[in-house]
Amino acid sequence: MSRHHTDPPEDLERMESDQLLDTIRNATMQMSIDFITKGATADETRQSRELRDRVVNSAWILYRNLMGELDEALTQLGMELDENDAMQKEARASDELIGIMHNNFMRKQNKKRFWKTHYNACVGERNQYRDDKALVEYNRDRLYDRYLKWKQKTQALRNENHNLNHRIIALQNNPPVIIQNQGMAGYAPKKFRGLPGEDPLLWFQEFRQWVEASGIDVGAGGAGGIRNRARILGVFETCMEDDARDWYESKIKGKIGNYKTFWMVLV
Repeated sequence: MSRHHTDPPEDLERMESDQLLDTIRNATMQMSIDFITKGATADETRQSRELRDRVVNSAWILYRNLMGELDEALTQLGMELDENDAMQKEARASDELIGIMHNNFMRKQNKKRFWKTHYNACVGERNQYRDDKALVEYNRDRLYDRYLKWKQKTQALRNENHNLNHRIIALQNNPPVIIQNQGMAGYAPKKFRGLPGEDPLLWFQEFRQWVEASGIDVGAGGAGGIRNRARILGVFETCMEDDARDWYESKIKGKIGNYKTFWMVLV
């Protein structure tokens, strides 16, 4: 009986899964061929046993390798799932950040529209102010022209009023006015200064006597009576000096409306 030829022994531990599958497939086929063609002898039975052991060992190593690869695949899958979860969390965080950025952008846009509206309103007020300013300047120029015309037209009248004011001041401050108002009395009324030794009632009595002696009719009607009463009041004021004049200006002058009131206030 010829000896059966087999391949040299291989290190099953170092084979890959594909190589182990090929080994199992080849060994199984060889066992089938040997069983069909050669029958069952002791030598062939030993060889078949070796092939069977090789198939079993290869299957066991293949199973172990596949389980290891499966564990690695599951581990890799878990890592990928964790990475996917992390990516989803990052995506959600990115979405939240995008939402926050969008809200901030919309707030800025609203503020921009708000300030733009106020800016446009300010620009409108500024333009209105410029228009009003131009109108005021135009009216000012027109009024100034009219003022110049009025000033030229009333120059003579204003000069006359100015001269009259100077004459009134001169008549009030010039002592000879009192001498001119002596009238029929022949003497000027006494002055009253409000000094401690002066008797105001005695002075006023003497002033009334001067009025009666001057022959000025303060009770007359018409324009003549008005002039007489105004003349007496003017003389009365010129007789007041110093503290007495201050007292008259602050206490009496504003209360005199006519000649009768004048006597009632002073008496």
